[in-house]
Amino acid sequence: MDLNTLESLLSRTRQKAKEHSVVFEKSEAATRYSLIDPVLDALGWDLADPLHSIAEYGVGKNRADYAMFGKSTAIPALFIEAKRLGTNLRQNLDQAITYCNGEGVKYFVITDGINWQAYDVFKPVPNSDKKIFEIDLNVTGDSESVIQFIWLWRQNFTSDSEPIKAKLHARKATTPEQGQVVDPGRGISLSAVFEMTKAHKFLKPPELVLTPDGATHSIITWTEMQITVAEWLVENKFLTPAMCPVRSKGGGHILHTKPVAKNGKTFWSPHEIGGMWIEKSRDAKDHARISLELATAAGSQDINIVGPNTWPLPKSK
Repeated sequence: MDLNTLESLLSRTRQKAKEHSVVFEKSEAATRYSLIDPVLDALGWDLADPLHSIAEYGVGKNRADYAMFGKSTAIPALFIEAKRLGTNLRQNLDQAITYCNGEGVKYFVITDGINWQAYDVFKPVPNSDKKIFEIDLNVTGDSESVIQFIWLWRQNFTSDSEPIKAKLHARKATTPEQGQVVDPGRGISLSAVFEMTKAHKFLKPPELVLTPDGATHSIITWTEMQITVAEWLVENKFLTPAMCPVRSKGGGHILHTKPVAKNGKTFWSPHEIGGMWIEKSRDAKDHARISLELATAAGSQDINIVGPNTWPLPKSK
């Protein structure tokens, strides 16, 4: 597997999904052929070889879109479920994990071509906690996506060992020692970051979250910024279950005691924090907006963000 080739493919996949979203949102077949199959092929799965993959694999009265085989051809190494672009991937998760379990298939992957989620079926925890990784090509950087996709490389399933999950750059908070001064560098407020995302569509992700307790939190994606802000506010009890549901200016739920939106539908990409749930956003502007709205609801807006050198800093008034 050539990582540079995979990174280029993921970038093209994201662009293709944006340009032809109307087609892919209506057709699972088109999504599979144009968005999903090329990624699986790049990861070493020959979809034309029944020793690698069998499409529409019978599972009782149901069918798995892809049964993927590694070392053994007796039992699939994993099932992959394909959905139309934009589908809520959690909608039939419980049912899918149940039939994987019944067939003795240890791993389950579901994707709409842009969002990829992998689950450890046999892990003795609630289904929502079985997740191994989640990649959203619209918000996850191409390099980070490549690192996470290593788990799905076919070579990972051809030995007796467990599939290797590559370690990502972890979020880390450090508190300055006594007398040490933290230089916020180009740290700017969440409101300023939000204004920047509105003005610059393809703004690169931030690098640090600076919280009022003096800690610096290292991040590498917009998703991590939103999660870091929410986690700090919850851990420091600025946001509590009694305040839920916390709503955005538009009225939607941005923090709730259950992963359910105002219209009653399940969050498309929920993240649990201290017994509460946030919905991870799809783009930089929404990540910045929700981070700002959470901080505002908590009454703690003294959170600054440090971006890369390429950030166009807001002009002084």
